[in-house]
Amino acid sequence: MKIELTMKTLTEIQSSPKIISFGNVLLDYSIQIDSVEDLERYGLVLGAKGEINSQVMKTIKTEMQSKFNTPGHSGGSALNSTRILNQLGCDAFFFGSVGKDETGEKLMSLLNKDGVQFRFQEHSDHPTGECVCFVLEEHTALYGYIGASSHFTVEYLDSVQERERIFNETHNQIIYIEAFFLPQREDVARKIVEQYSRDNCLLAFNINAPYLVEEYYDIVTFMISKAKLVFGNKQEFLALGAKKKLHTIQEIVQSILEEDDTKIVVVTNGSKTVELGYNNQLKLFNVPKVKDIVDTTGAGDSFVAGFLCSYIQNLPLEECVEGGMEVASKVVTRIGCNLP
Repeated sequence: MKIELTMKTLTEIQSSPKIISFGNVLLDYSIQIDSVEDLERYGLVLGAKGEINSQVMKTIKTEMQSKFNTPGHSGGSALNSTRILNQLGCDAFFFGSVGKDETGEKLMSLLNKDGVQFRFQEHSDHPTGECVCFVLEEHTALYGYIGASSHFTVEYLDSVQERERIFNETHNQIIYIEAFFLPQREDVARKIVEQYSRDNCLLAFNINAPYLVEEYYDIVTFMISKAKLVFGNKQEFLALGAKKKLHTIQEIVQSILEEDDTKIVVVTNGSKTVELGYNNQLKLFNVPKVKDIVDTTGAGDSFVAGFLCSYIQNLPLEECVEGGMEVASKVVTRIGCNLP
């Protein structure tokens, strides 16, 4: 499947989006490191994802400034997917939270420049979140200070004046929620699911990281139970399986499909395979080889964007997987989650 990449201007984006996302709002930095010792000095682990406090983030930025690959770009898992969706010409909208500070202003400026539709709850007493991606050859480590993102509230969502236009009951829509959004916002996630998901507004959920399964198991499994589409990588699904005493991807996917065989479960495995579970079947796809890989940080988020963009157009599931792989193959040739 060939996906045409078209950038939409702000005036061209429809008021009723096809995909509505909720997630953390972070200013992303990419750092090229020389060895694992560059991580270990901060108590961090290569190949892992996690959260750090503001002081650790400040120290990293001060001590490793010379190794930064970029001056900072808009990030956060669901926000990355939203940006890519807009570049693919698929109308998308994003909700999140920032601080009333220079970092928040920079993020809003970047998103306005990219033509992304969004509404941010702003906080004067919490700083905007930031994230650092450490890159060592083809390996990465992703650590974020969530900041104001963790203070998104139900009250703010209820106060958004355009809410009825955004959640349009006459349109087929998808609500996409990242698991990074769940800590400290379980009530918000439940409210979104209970109030806005409906027969023609399906829930898509991304597991995002093993530690989220381990530390927030109840709300993660609640989201999986309510979602029509469930995304995650092999390590994340294995973390889910460990909680259920299941050992293989087939067993884990089958346990999800047993609850509802109309669900769609997508398991990525880096540059190797994608497994698609639906209708009590598990289909394997080999990921095409990509030359000139620069940064795999945005591979998962861009895959989700390509998949959802195809899915909302009612394309066959196999083509949705192919669309996801094609978009991801372009993004990994750039630093961060960006299309060429």
